[in-house]
Amino acid sequence: MPTLLGAIARRCDDAWTQMEVLGCTHVKDKVRSGLLWLSGRIGVETHEGVRIDVSQTQLARMVGCARETLSREVSELSASAQSTLRQSNGRKSLFVIDPRV
Repeated sequence: MPTLLGAIARRCDDAWTQMEVLGCTHVKDKVRSGLLWLSGRIGVETHEGVRIDVSQTQLARMVGCARETLSREVSELSASAQSTLRQSNGRKSLFVIDPRV
């Protein structure tokens, strides 16, 4: 029973976080919040930064924007050296240098 309650609590927390991400008014804030959440949830620490194994299309759907808009925002983040997008073993991975920024 405690594991079931823990699983339900995690799902509620995830749902609440997603609502907060989608509630942001600016796409830049949605992308940053989404990256921060994914970094803590499914991110893997590497020497290059935190690796998040999602495609730009998947991330765009998560934050509720067009893929082209997300691509522009990721490019701006990459230019400010906060994240980089690169191919990893034939699939796209997003490397976030500092998820808190």
